[in-house]
Amino acid sequence: MKGDTQLIEILRLTNASRMAAGMEPLVHDSRLGRAAQLHAEYLAEGGFLSHGGFGDSSPGDRATAAGYGWSRVGENVLARTRAEPEAAYQQWWLSQGHRDNLLTAAFQHCGLGRHYSPKVDCWYYAMLLATPAA
Repeated sequence: MKGDTQLIEILRLTNASRMAAGMEPLVHDSRLGRAAQLHAEYLAEGGFLSHGGFGDSSPGDRATAAGYGWSRVGENVLARTRAEPEAAYQQWWLSQGHRDNLLTAAFQHCGLGRHYSPKVDCWYYAMLLATPAA
């Protein structure tokens, strides 16, 4: 996520919504960010949208493989033909299940990734949310 203004803006929008709801902001975790980026790349290269990843990995598998010890994990994925962060965020916000993940108070950390697929002329986004192990 470092230097990716699109992903930084999505995190800012997410945290503005969380704080408006009286919640703590999410803190970016580089391990989760690497896992989210790899998943976005996997989706973009395949031209499909899924929570199942390479080797049939789950979001929890990806967080663990990245070295993040977790007690709860969630994931939002998205495919968009345009890359504007506000539109990508709004698509998650308008989906009940995705909004529930954004507003789950137990989640403390997140990682974000995005990758463009020329195959389907689309941007793929992944957000991995997690609560650290106790």
